[in-house]
Amino acid sequence: MGSSSPAVGVAMVAEAARAHVERIRRERFYIGREERNPLAEDIHQAVSYLSEELYSKDVHFLMELIQVYLCT
Repeated sequence: MGSSSPAVGVAMVAEAARAHVERIRRERFYIGREERNPLAEDIHQAVSYLSEELYSKDVHFLMELIQVYLCT
């Protein structure tokens, strides 16, 4: 058995999880970085187009967006 206490192990796992989430935030979503996500404008335009052209009601668009998110 190791000499470290369970609390130390939990703290190490929590820190590793926190670091993993921060890495995802920086690398995938550009949160906390100087430069802007290069796809942000394209995504914004696509969402605007979908909400304006394909759906007559904002509520319907949001419900479809939530459904797609929940199904992935």
